Amino acid sequence: MTMAEQVAADGRERVRGLRGDVERARDLGAALMGVAEEAHGLETPAVRLVVEGTPRAMQTCAAEEAYMIGREALLNAFRHSRAAQVQILVSYGRQGFHLRISDDGIGMPHGAEAVAGHWGLEGMRERAARAGGTLTILSGRSGRGTEIDLQIPASFAWEPRRR
Repeated sequence: MTMAEQVAADGRERVRGLRGDVERARDLGAALMGVAEEAHGLETPAVRLVVEGTPRAMQTCAAEEAYMIGREALLNAFRHSRAAQVQILVSYGRQGFHLRISDDGIGMPHGAEAVAGHWGLEGMRERAARAGGTLTILSGRSGRGTEIDLQIPASFAWEPRRR
């Protein structure tokens, strides 16, 4: 039942993406803050948003994939980390786009990325590659939290500026 609910939620997100969710591309930080509201039934930790740089229009693929990676990272933190705090960093820089989701939870157990039937972390890596970026997953030993770090170079991240 839980898997069916997740598939339905993912499908709704895809449909929104196909409709060109301009607001998400324009304000990715606010869209990610909204993920806590959709985490029905989960006890969510305090979530803090930090935005660096001036938000700018992202290419559709980069915006959609960044949102979906951030959403997956947040939901994983809410479900598994037992964190007191989660921080979302959204950075709009000259060199590109940077998204980091970090928590102060229990960290991922050794081998968590290779659990059969769980495609969240591998799916996030695939999304990063589709957006032209790289994804780094850092998880310290138990009690040191987890950090999901997405970097998308400017050439893939930003809409071309109009002259």
